[in-house]
Amino acid sequence: MSFTLLALLAYLRAQREQRLSWVLVGALCYALATTTKEIYLPLPLILLLLASRDWRVRLPLLIPFVVVALAYVPLRFYMLGGGVLSSYAEDHTGWTEILQLPWIYAQYMGWTAPWQWGLATAGWLAVLALLWRAPRRLGWPLLVWTLVLWLPLLPILWRIPRYHSTYYLFLPALLTAVAWVWMLGEWMLRYPRWGQALGGLGFALLLAANFSALAQEQKRLAGDLDSYREQGQFLIYHRSQTPEVLVYRVFMSGFLLFMRDALLPERGIQTGNLGHCAEVDCLCQLTYAGQTAWFYQKGTWQHQQLPVQAPAHCSMPEPLSLDLRLTQPDTLAWTFGPYPQDAGGFYTLLLTLDSKGNPTRQATQVDKLAVTGHYVFPKALTTPFEVVLRYTSPAGWETYSPRLRFNPAAEVPVLQWVRP
Repeated sequence: MSFTLLALLAYLRAQREQRLSWVLVGALCYALATTTKEIYLPLPLILLLLASRDWRVRLPLLIPFVVVALAYVPLRFYMLGGGVLSSYAEDHTGWTEILQLPWIYAQYMGWTAPWQWGLATAGWLAVLALLWRAPRRLGWPLLVWTLVLWLPLLPILWRIPRYHSTYYLFLPALLTAVAWVWMLGEWMLRYPRWGQALGGLGFALLLAANFSALAQEQKRLAGDLDSYREQGQFLIYHRSQTPEVLVYRVFMSGFLLFMRDALLPERGIQTGNLGHCAEVDCLCQLTYAGQTAWFYQKGTWQHQQLPVQAPAHCSMPEPLSLDLRLTQPDTLAWTFGPYPQDAGGFYTLLLTLDSKGNPTRQATQVDKLAVTGHYVFPKALTTPFEVVLRYTSPAGWETYSPRLRFNPAAEVPVLQWVRP
């Protein structure tokens, strides 16, 4: 935000002094702002509407800013591998979230009191009044400013209710309040006695209306940090002499488990036998049947015993086949059946082997595999490992193989299993 404000100030000074050096300084600050957060990309649209000089003066000064924007888009495309609007590939915003934006804002920013809704209604009435009474000077710039602030939020709007990501709303809410009160103050200059006081009061009320959400979010984040600290310490330092499995899904679990299994042993620290599942599904129960499972629930780590026999729905008697073999000492080839590639379903293979060919207690899950294929490991496979095959049908039902053992050191390194 600081770079954006510096770019704005440099552009305004370039308008006054007609100096190219200030334009270049502003473009540089704008480039730094876009590399810190993509929400600042629409700044040239706002600068275009600053009516301090004639259009013929403003347009040439915007060329460096437009060049930066045009350079940023392919750079973002390259860095994110195709996701220009959002770097989160797991989901996208639908029309339901877009239409629910006012309710999402009210819920997560704490706008539940009638006086807050009355304030929001008054703000929108003021915007409509400016569009009617002073459209070119105030109304349209204010509307474009509001759209420029909120449109970049749409690609990630789905994350707010799913992950309670209230902080996405803070900056657009603040800048919207600043713009509305500023434009209203400009309109009320004709009433010098009480116009500025009314604008200041409106801004203070908008800040007060959002203060409860800020306080609640700070409290929630402080609690999350304490929770993550406790969970992280358990992930890294928990020891067990018997095989156990960790049932845990959070954004940092993969990194901490990598530290536990890869970095700590290099320093001579024994980490014990600890597997990992994101959830207690059939793959987890088939792989870690009868073992102690640890869960983080209600602020503490709790454990329970997984059943020795997987539930009945994990053994649906649907046809399934697996052909797994070593075509080279380092190459594992597979053929799944009987469902074809274009049937709409997909195969998932879970094996106690990591991508480097090392045995691991954290069973590796590989989703949406082709019916036939192969994988080349960095080294020859010599240690036996276990596999479980799952097929997910287009209708949503699943069928699993039992836990199967593959021995790469066998005279004929082939595993064939069929359920008619």
